[in-house]
Amino acid sequence: MLAPGEGGPNYLSLARRKQAILNGLKEEDEEEEKKQKQKEEEEKKKKEEEEKKKKEEEEKKKKEEEEEEKKKKEEEEEEERKKQEEEKKRQEEEKKREEERRKKEEAEKLAKQNPGFTSTQSQPTFRVEIPVPKRDPARLAGPPEPGTTHTPRTILNSLLRQTMERDEELERRRLRAEAGIPETEPMPPPGHAAWEAYKLRVGWVSDNPWPEPKWSRLDTIKMLAEREAEARARSKKKGSGGAAAGVDEWPIVLDLPSVTTLRTAKGGWLQSRVPGLFGVSTLGLNRCCFVLFIVLYLVLSIFVAELSWQAFRHFVLKKIL
Repeated sequence: MLAPGEGGPNYLSLARRKQAILNGLKEEDEEEEKKQKQKEEEEKKKKEEEEKKKKEEEEKKKKEEEEEEKKKKEEEEEEERKKQEEEKKRQEEEKKREEERRKKEEAEKLAKQNPGFTSTQSQPTFRVEIPVPKRDPARLAGPPEPGTTHTPRTILNSLLRQTMERDEELERRRLRAEAGIPETEPMPPPGHAAWEAYKLRVGWVSDNPWPEPKWSRLDTIKMLAEREAEARARSKKKGSGGAAAGVDEWPIVLDLPSVTTLRTAKGGWLQSRVPGLFGVSTLGLNRCCFVLFIVLYLVLSIFVAELSWQAFRHFVLKKIL
């Protein structure tokens, strides 16, 4: 049974509204609590970060203070070490002065006891500077070429040439002495007709090989360079313009390494005439082979490209179309 005033058509709607209001208030309270918790957490994080920053700053400051103390300590140690070194130097200088004074007193004492006594060890020494003339590079280099003047480059070239010629001469003399060849006898070049007679004359046999590789190569290079210079001089006088005239007057078989230049007696450089395949120099032959290889490569590339295009047209385009 319903009490008076209860029930009716709007009773349920009023109860629902009341419940909805209570639920809304509850949700608002929950949101407020949530916001309060978030705010507390944020404040806590801020405090932690501030404390962390403070700790870092304190540690940094502490490190800086330690470094400053360390630097001060090092500076003090350095100053102390310098003072000790200065004191040590001063003591050594005093010791030296005392030693010199003692030696001087001994020398004076000996001189008084023996009037005719002279000793370079006991008497004090005096330093006498004698002026020595400086070595003039231009004077050491010798006179310049006719019609020219000395420059730093020509002086250097001349000194280098003199050094190399002196070294060559010493080496040649040493090797001649080792081989037992007198300086008065001429040195025939390797491959010359007189070489066999020379070997027979000095008793050269196959089981006792001649110590040849060094001195014969050196003399051969020098001889070829001198003959090349003479040939050039002759060609200039004749006005022919050929620099290699008269070079191959003797049938010489070169026992030289694979070189491209020979040094002349005057320190210059000459092109060596070492023939390659079919009379073509090795360098020229290499260039020809390289050019031929490039041409063949291009021709083969074009041929392969053409074949590929034909195959593509025949097998692919034909089926598509």
